[in-house]
Amino acid sequence: ESTPTASRHKIRIVIPSLSTSTLPVQTLEMSKGGEMELLSLKPSPYSRRVVWALKLLGLDYQSSQYSPIAGEPALRWRLGRWNPWTPASVPVAFIQNENGAETVLENGVDIVEWANERAAASTTTSNQVSLVPAAPALRSQVLEYCGLADDFQNFDRSMFFKVMADDAPTALRVAVGDEPPDMALRAIGAIVGCFMRTKYRATLHATSSEIQEKAKRVEDELRDKQKCQQQQGSSALVYLVGEDLTMADLFLSIAIVNNRSKPLSEHQQTLDNVVALQQGFSFEKDYPVLYKWAVDISEKHSVDASLFED
Repeated sequence: ESTPTASRHKIRIVIPSLSTSTLPVQTLEMSKGGEMELLSLKPSPYSRRVVWALKLLGLDYQSSQYSPIAGEPALRWRLGRWNPWTPASVPVAFIQNENGAETVLENGVDIVEWANERAAASTTTSNQVSLVPAAPALRSQVLEYCGLADDFQNFDRSMFFKVMADDAPTALRVAVGDEPPDMALRAIGAIVGCFMRTKYRATLHATSSEIQEKAKRVEDELRDKQKCQQQQGSSALVYLVGEDLTMADLFLSIAIVNNRSKPLSEHQQTLDNVVALQQGFSFEKDYPVLYKWAVDISEKHSVDASLFED
């Protein structure tokens, strides 16, 4: 959808968040050749996975940090989206194209696909990594796993909101520390929790049994691939699609282990334990093959830890 703007006579092209199973390749063709600004939130796994991919691709971009809640009006103004029932969230890529148009990508998959094409076409990028297979069948598999990572990530977020509703001090002390009294945090939690549940209401419906079924399926697939590797006399790290790293591996690894760069604080450990109780399972304990694979991916393909510092 194209909407003319008065500012500098630029054309604003907004590509909304799309289902990873329906995103057409040609959607990103209009934005080749542009310079990108990434608006992201370092503690957010949705942002971390995109930053990780951009770093591996060796792509230069301008980084801007989003301020939760307080930054919402500015983000909506920039997107031209004022309906409170329509989500506006990060990461978002603003791409200034050579033809004077601005393209906005609001989905991590879209951003990485654009960056992958940009890196492949660049004469200044020495990195030869490609995170999106050219073959349509393999690309379809990558998008399916990225959708699965979204399911895990959204479920984790829904569990956090439950903790926020039941025990706001535990949920909020990760950010504010020991000083504020519990009564104040409960009041803040009620307001913030209502806002966040409204904002993300469309993604909060998965059940624990549904997520565990999906986790088991992926773990079984990984176990089968590892068995085939061992039969061939290889102990190399396996990847979800093909024999090379793709964004599917990055997205799913982040969803499982989150790639935190610093030791967990006492408050973060407490929150993680409470969220795990809400979930009814633990990736580390109940799906050890999947969890170890995620850790191995994050360690083998690690990047500058400062990119992920909260």
